Amino acid sequence: MRELPRPPAAVTRAALQGAAYEAGLPPARRKREGVWYTPADLAWTLADRALELLPARRGDLVRACDPACGAGIFLVALRECALRRGVRIALSGADSDPAALAVAASVCPEARLYGGDSLLDLDLGEFDLVLTNPPYVRADAGERRARLRESGRFESLGDKWDLALAFVERGLQLCRPGGLAGYLLANAYERTEYARRQHSWLARKHAVRDVLRFPGLRAFAAGVGSVALFVEREGEGPGVALGAAGLSGPPAGMRLGDLCQISYGLRANSDERRWPGEFRTADVVAAEKDATHPRAYTEGKDLGGLRVMRTRYLEWGTERAPARFARRSNDAFLAAAPKILALCISGRRVRASLDTAGHAFNHTVVGMLPRSDCPFDIRYLLAVLHARRTAEFLDAIRRSDKHVYPDDWREVRVPACNPDLGGRVVAAVEEARALPYPSRAFDSAFAAVRDLADGAFGAAGR
Repeated sequence: MRELPRPPAAVTRAALQGAAYEAGLPPARRKREGVWYTPADLAWTLADRALELLPARRGDLVRACDPACGAGIFLVALRECALRRGVRIALSGADSDPAALAVAASVCPEARLYGGDSLLDLDLGEFDLVLTNPPYVRADAGERRARLRESGRFESLGDKWDLALAFVERGLQLCRPGGLAGYLLANAYERTEYARRQHSWLARKHAVRDVLRFPGLRAFAAGVGSVALFVEREGEGPGVALGAAGLSGPPAGMRLGDLCQISYGLRANSDERRWPGEFRTADVVAAEKDATHPRAYTEGKDLGGLRVMRTRYLEWGTERAPARFARRSNDAFLAAAPKILALCISGRRVRASLDTAGHAFNHTVVGMLPRSDCPFDIRYLLAVLHARRTAEFLDAIRRSDKHVYPDDWREVRVPACNPDLGGRVVAAVEEARALPYPSRAFDSAFAAVRDLADGAFGAAGR
């Protein structure tokens, strides 16, 4: 894990005031608005790197802005960093939360602060440096998404996107040509499908000058990992690589996302927006199959031993099921077999199973269905998911301590192997699946599966 430098006392004090304000907000609001304030050491690290990249010489005046300043931690970090470097700095900040701006005014009284939506409503001017930790919240629907679309201001947003992506583009709009924009983002930004359009846009129009990755660091209560991105507006020359290709030592092989359709399962409780409290998952699940409950069904807690350990049956074809489910998923995908079911809430341990009976599954599971042109046996894919190299790679790129999301799984690499090794992997998986679970015999057979899968990575790297 990257060791972060100790910040000056003023930055630490500002972070403590911001944390105290954040702690007083209702948890639902923090999640809805993406309010996770930056720790002092992280803010100091980014401010120092930003001024180093700009570059700013002694006596220069740097005009700097944080368009999502919250309680002002980046403004204070930039002020203290500029002071140490002998650089003059003019600070501006904006936020839609008046109470957060009041905290920012108290910790950084010299900054010009603006209340409102910096994405749409505020004219903040032009700056040499923009540095911000934008909110990490999805923006797939709602009035604000419609306004952002209709503004004509954003060209790097696709069909699905996080609000942070809009702030990335807005930050560069606020920079002068040749200016620098720095962002603290969830590490999912490097590999999530909906950010790829923006990656291409950055490569065409600007230049990524540095990417700071913090493997193992979980600085926010939300449990997400972090990455820092520094972009020169309209910069020339090659930039730093984004995505899994930019990580140190990515495994050799094909992306799992190119080999399989990968998605969450359904949510079998009633849709709270349209039928609040009408039924729970337990109300539509039965132990035995009957005319009302015809669909085989499983959950993450039912997986083990490389197989589905428990099957229950899901209500289907009634007035409420699946029409009123909170999430339906794709019916054909749910019923397909064989497919791999991987536990979504898995901590540091990968736990995946082979489903040969076409189970529907819920949101605690990520399903993986090989595409028609996938060249690998599904049992080989199952073994690769449990390889130590896969666990290490997921640990480096995943955005949460608690969850492994579909976008994380899509970046997993599947190494090519010769037919002899592939056959031995498949045979080892079948042997382990046939053994009682849990048992010492299974543990021994599973260790052999992992060893063979690790060997496949070694062979691919030679």
